[in-house]
Amino acid sequence: MEELKKCPFCGEEAKIKGRVKDGDYAIWCECKGCGAKTASYWPSIESEDHSLENIEMCKNRAVEKWNCRV
Repeated sequence: MEELKKCPFCGEEAKIKGRVKDGDYAIWCECKGCGAKTASYWPSIESEDHSLENIEMCKNRAVEKWNCRV
């Protein structure tokens, strides 16, 4: 997995976050400073499989989106 770049808005560190809501798991990247974040990626939407491989795929997608710079 790629390393997270610093926030493009404030320059602070970012981290991968996750939470369970309504029995489902969401994964995204968020800045520790200003709170900027990516869209959430839901392993159960990507596949009905909640395996570690599918969770890792969603983490990788969140990191790719966070690191994308225009």
